[in-house]
Amino acid sequence: RFPGHGRAGAVAAAAASPAAGPRTLSAVSRYRAPAYLDDLNDCPPAVRSQTMQSLPLISVAGLNSEDPAVRAETARQLGVACREIGFFYAVDHGVPEDVMAGAFANAKRVFELPLETKQAMSIKKSPHNRGYVAMADEKLNPEAGADMKEAFNIGTDFPADHPDVLAGKPFRGVNFWPPIDGWREAMLGYFDGCLNLGRLIHKGFAIDLGLPEDFFVSHLDSPIATLRMLLKQARASATA
Repeated sequence: RFPGHGRAGAVAAAAASPAAGPRTLSAVSRYRAPAYLDDLNDCPPAVRSQTMQSLPLISVAGLNSEDPAVRAETARQLGVACREIGFFYAVDHGVPEDVMAGAFANAKRVFELPLETKQAMSIKKSPHNRGYVAMADEKLNPEAGADMKEAFNIGTDFPADHPDVLAGKPFRGVNFWPPIDGWREAMLGYFDGCLNLGRLIHKGFAIDLGLPEDFFVSHLDSPIATLRMLLKQARASATA
């Protein structure tokens, strides 16, 4: 997932083949919602009429165009999606498919480590929301019981001697790195790719709001961003 902050509305980054080249997509390009959303008979009519059935599909590559008109049109599509829906799919986003596939593969590798190794990197040892979360350690919805998941968080890669780390600023700590060859480099590659995508989208927000294109740049140099890997376990049926 790609965590974002600031602008109302969530951003979902969808995979697109770099080899296919940029696509010309308008705000009316749509992703069809899953079929189960069509079955809304149990919802009141007012709710059914407002249920979202599709999402805008936006090629954010236009924000890198040398043509100001193309950048403005892409920014307009982002603005429409955020104001009228709150969600959109971003394609032609520049995060290579092999980097995304590597992130999923490396997430699997960290969860396959022995429990003792994972607990040595426990999030309980970090005041900065970094590290490993054991199965059932979290209970985001108390009424539903413990969360049947494991998680592993990394954030902006601050060195131990960074001024913010030494000052103990919240969420400005060091990451835990699993003892897996190449893991740190691969996950930071994905993290940085998503972070750069976020910066690009904020460029679009700035254009849509009538601000200088670089308005958000200084605010996103070392953001409080988190990459959370999840491994979920199916909950046993109550009748099992």
